[in-house]
Amino acid sequence: MKKLISILFIIFLAGFSFSQTNVWTGEKDNCWFNPDNWENGQIPDQASEVIISSYSKNKPIICANTYIKSLTIQSHSSLEINQNCELNISGNINLEGVFLLKEGIVNISGEFKAKSKSTFFLDKGQISATKFKYDTLSTVIFMGSNQTIPSNDYSNLEICSTGSTYIAANSNITCDNLLINSPILLDESVNLLIFGELVCNVSSKQIEMKENSTISAMSVLNTNYFSSDNSNAETNIFESESQNMLTSNTSSIIEL
Repeated sequence: MKKLISILFIIFLAGFSFSQTNVWTGEKDNCWFNPDNWENGQIPDQASEVIISSYSKNKPIICANTYIKSLTIQSHSSLEINQNCELNISGNINLEGVFLLKEGIVNISGEFKAKSKSTFFLDKGQISATKFKYDTLSTVIFMGSNQTIPSNDYSNLEICSTGSTYIAANSNITCDNLLINSPILLDESVNLLIFGELVCNVSSKQIEMKENSTISAMSVLNTNYFSSDNSNAETNIFESESQNMLTSNTSSIIEL
């Protein structure tokens, strides 16, 4: 009986994946796949709980497919993906510093958690997770061409795309502050609620709103609004001490 129990225990251990913490030091260069850049001298694998240290000498860059268990990017550090590759994470991302997704795909089986004062740059890459959580004072910056902003609760949201930015029909987006530096299209029945400031720094750009879409903000800075020449467009601006609201009952263009 004891022998049988021992055999079963060995089989259990063989099929069990032990987690191991792997800390990035960046001692040699910025290559993720150089073992000399890791505290334990091993390149992370699917069992690794990766920590990008605040005190790393060089900041890591991923340029090939990678599989890890979890990822923490500490404050004052960063991670960059700049090649057409995949980062697959079976757990969560905890972002305290800077994450630059220039190209490639990030698949997160768990949650993407952006802590206060963290910054997430999304360029041409794609990212998926079971849930996105953005703490107060975290920042998300959409940089690439033809970006789509998903429904979510954000803190600081910046639109700096090289092309137009799109918000799909029936989306509900809230944020503390919104900065617009490039064109944005709100499809039908979009609700964009800004608890703080709506700011546009490029006066020649446009906000296009399809019918039944709404943008509301506590304050509006550096912005002048007027409807297009479309006689069917009805765009109203409601101003009070507490709120400014743009409402579109039919298709219209708001020019900034």
